[in-house]
Amino acid sequence: MNALIPRPSREVAPGAWHVPDWLTPAQQRELVTACRAWATGPVPIRHTRLPRGGVMSVQTVCVGWHWTPYRYTRTADDVNGRRVAEFPEWMVRLGRRALLTAYGDEAAAEDYTPDTALINFYDGQARMG
Repeated sequence: MNALIPRPSREVAPGAWHVPDWLTPAQQRELVTACRAWATGPVPIRHTRLPRGGVMSVQTVCVGWHWTPYRYTRTADDVNGRRVAEFPEWMVRLGRRALLTAYGDEAAAEDYTPDTALINFYDGQARMG
Protein backbone atom coordinates (compact mmCIF):
# COMPACT_ATOMS: atom_id res chain seq x y z
CA MET A 1 0.00 0.00 0.00
CA ASN A 2 1.37 3.43 -0.89
CA ALA A 3 1.04 5.95 1.88
CA LEU A 4 1.52 9.70 1.92
CA ILE A 5 3.70 9.18 4.98
CA PRO A 6 5.71 5.95 4.65
CA ARG A 7 5.35 3.36 7.40
CA PRO A 8 8.28 0.98 6.99
CA SER A 9 8.59 -2.30 8.84
CA ARG A 10 10.72 -2.01 11.95
CA GLU A 11 11.97 -4.07 14.85
CA VAL A 12 10.29 -2.61 17.96
CA ALA A 13 12.07 -4.92 20.41
CA PRO A 14 14.54 -7.75 19.90
CA GLY A 15 12.74 -10.26 17.69
CA ALA A 16 9.44 -8.32 17.61
CA TRP A 17 8.54 -6.70 14.31
CA HIS A 18 5.85 -4.21 13.35
CA VAL A 19 4.86 -4.68 9.70
CA PRO A 20 2.27 -2.03 8.78
CA ASP A 21 -0.44 -2.96 6.29
CA TRP A 22 0.67 -6.60 6.24
CA LEU A 23 -2.92 -7.83 6.26
CA THR A 24 -5.49 -6.15 4.05
CA PRO A 25 -8.66 -4.85 5.71
CA ALA A 26 -10.54 -7.87 4.30
CA GLN A 27 -7.96 -10.28 5.75
CA GLN A 28 -8.17 -8.49 9.10
CA ARG A 29 -11.97 -8.91 9.08
CA GLU A 30 -11.59 -12.64 8.32
CA LEU A 31 -9.19 -13.02 11.23
CA VAL A 32 -11.51 -11.16 13.61
CA THR A 33 -14.44 -13.33 12.45
CA ALA A 34 -12.42 -16.50 13.19
CA CYS A 35 -11.40 -15.17 16.63
CA ARG A 36 -15.02 -14.39 17.48
CA ALA A 37 -16.05 -17.92 16.50
CA TRP A 38 -13.32 -19.47 18.66
CA ALA A 39 -14.43 -17.25 21.57
CA THR A 40 -17.81 -19.02 21.62
CA GLY A 41 -16.41 -22.52 21.99
CA PRO A 42 -15.88 -25.39 22.29
CA VAL A 43 -13.89 -23.73 25.08
CA PRO A 44 -15.19 -20.18 25.38
CA ILE A 45 -13.18 -17.06 26.08
CA ARG A 46 -12.49 -16.57 29.78
CA HIS A 47 -10.64 -14.60 32.42
CA THR A 48 -7.85 -16.93 33.57
CA ARG A 49 -7.60 -17.61 37.29
CA LEU A 50 -4.03 -17.38 38.56
CA PRO A 51 -2.43 -19.79 41.07
CA ARG A 52 -2.69 -17.29 43.95
CA GLY A 53 -6.39 -16.70 43.27
CA GLY A 54 -6.21 -13.52 41.22
CA VAL A 55 -8.04 -13.23 37.94
CA MET A 56 -6.45 -11.80 34.80
CA SER A 57 -8.15 -8.66 33.48
CA VAL A 58 -7.62 -9.76 29.87
CA GLN A 59 -9.86 -12.46 28.44
CA THR A 60 -8.24 -15.31 26.52
CA VAL A 61 -9.36 -18.02 24.14
CA CYS A 62 -6.96 -20.76 23.07
CA VAL A 63 -6.71 -22.68 19.80
CA GLY A 64 -4.68 -25.88 19.43
CA TRP A 65 -3.61 -26.06 23.08
CA HIS A 66 -5.29 -24.67 26.20
CA TRP A 67 -3.18 -22.42 28.42
CA THR A 68 -3.47 -22.28 32.16
CA PRO A 69 -0.67 -20.75 34.21
CA TYR A 70 2.49 -22.82 33.83
CA ARG A 71 1.10 -25.46 31.48
CA TYR A 72 -0.62 -26.32 28.21
CA THR A 73 -3.19 -29.08 27.78
CA ARG A 74 -5.47 -30.29 24.98
CA THR A 75 -8.52 -30.04 27.22
CA ALA A 76 -9.73 -27.09 29.27
CA ASP A 77 -10.01 -28.80 32.63
CA ASP A 78 -10.20 -25.41 34.38
CA VAL A 79 -13.20 -24.33 32.28
CA ASN A 80 -15.43 -27.13 31.01
CA GLY A 81 -13.17 -30.12 30.32
CA ARG A 82 -13.69 -29.91 26.57
CA ARG A 83 -10.98 -30.22 23.96
CA VAL A 84 -9.93 -26.86 22.54
CA ALA A 85 -10.54 -25.99 18.88
CA GLU A 86 -8.01 -27.45 16.46
CA PHE A 87 -5.27 -25.16 15.18
CA PRO A 88 -6.22 -24.61 11.53
CA GLU A 89 -3.84 -25.17 8.63
CA TRP A 90 -4.56 -21.68 7.28
CA MET A 91 -3.11 -20.27 10.53
CA VAL A 92 0.06 -22.34 9.99
CA ARG A 93 0.38 -20.78 6.52
CA LEU A 94 -0.31 -17.31 7.94
CA GLY A 95 2.39 -17.77 10.59
CA ARG A 96 4.89 -18.89 7.96
CA ARG A 97 4.07 -15.91 5.81
CA ALA A 98 4.47 -13.57 8.79
CA LEU A 99 7.88 -15.02 9.60
CA LEU A 100 9.01 -14.70 5.99
CA THR A 101 7.77 -11.11 5.76
CA ALA A 102 9.43 -10.02 9.01
CA TYR A 103 12.75 -11.84 8.67
CA GLY A 104 13.09 -12.74 4.99
CA ASP A 105 14.31 -16.23 5.94
CA GLU A 106 12.66 -18.73 3.58
CA ALA A 107 14.11 -21.82 5.29
CA ALA A 108 12.94 -20.71 8.74
CA ALA A 109 9.49 -19.87 7.38
CA GLU A 110 9.19 -23.25 5.67
CA ASP A 111 10.19 -25.10 8.87
CA TYR A 112 7.89 -23.08 11.13
CA THR A 113 4.86 -25.09 12.29
CA PRO A 114 2.90 -23.32 15.01
CA ASP A 115 0.40 -25.45 16.90
CA THR A 116 -1.28 -23.01 19.27
CA ALA A 117 -2.64 -19.50 19.48
CA LEU A 118 -3.62 -17.55 22.57
CA ILE A 119 -6.02 -14.83 21.53
CA ASN A 120 -6.41 -12.01 24.02
CA PHE A 121 -9.30 -9.58 24.27
CA TYR A 122 -8.64 -6.33 26.07
CA ASP A 123 -11.86 -4.53 26.96
CA GLY A 124 -11.97 -1.15 28.70
CA GLN A 125 -11.08 -2.79 32.03
CA ALA A 126 -8.15 -4.94 30.86
CA ARG A 127 -4.57 -3.82 31.17
CA MET A 128 -1.12 -5.27 30.59
CA GLY A 129 1.34 -5.78 33.44
